[in-house]
Amino acid sequence: MHTILNSSVFQQSGYYKSGQGFPIILLHGFAEDHSIWSSLIKHLEKDYLVIAPDLPGTGISALPEQEMSMDLLADFANEILEQEKIEKVIMLGHSMGGYAALAFAEKYENKLSAFSMIHSSAFADDEAKKENRRKSIKLIENEGREVFLKAMIPNLYSESSKVRLKREMDAHQPRQFLRIVRFDIEEGFQQINRRNRHNRADQLQFQIGVGNLTHPARFVAGV
Repeated sequence: MHTILNSSVFQQSGYYKSGQGFPIILLHGFAEDHSIWSSLIKHLEKDYLVIAPDLPGTGISALPEQEMSMDLLADFANEILEQEKIEKVIMLGHSMGGYAALAFAEKYENKLSAFSMIHSSAFADDEAKKENRRKSIKLIENEGREVFLKAMIPNLYSESSKVRLKREMDAHQPRQFLRIVRFDIEEGFQQINRRNRHNRADQLQFQIGVGNLTHPARFVAGV
């Protein structure tokens, strides 16, 4: 069921909600929307209340007037929890959603029961990653969003998944052309490049080391 977020900051935004039980919120990555979680939701909703938002600028959610940042995405997730009157939540973040989950852990740690980063990183980007983002920005400037997305989306799938999930991968592309049209991709990459995403691994290690981070944390990578 799609639910509209009643917010003065994140206007015309929403999230998918299903199931009953302890709440789990799923934060999707860049060039995705909540539907990337569809297969997982079918399993989780049997035992949990699952909330899967369309992050600002994707799916049914419009871009806010404020400058986009990981901290703003953390605030977006928090507003959803406030609306649902949820005090504790398990948070899963994929790729860019993992960055947002870490920002949430820093700002709203008392609301986390556990969190997981899936194909994401707690480390600040190295120069090679920053250079790849700069190349992506130039591609968008010269060729447009559609060319960028068409080149990028297959890279979200491993070689084996490109064969096993070919139908899903083919469906991913036209869906995103329609749904991400409001997302300023170039500005998004600019924000990721210049975000003050200090080495969150140091912050996370500090929190675990001194015992402040008392909930489970999981990092997931695979094919």
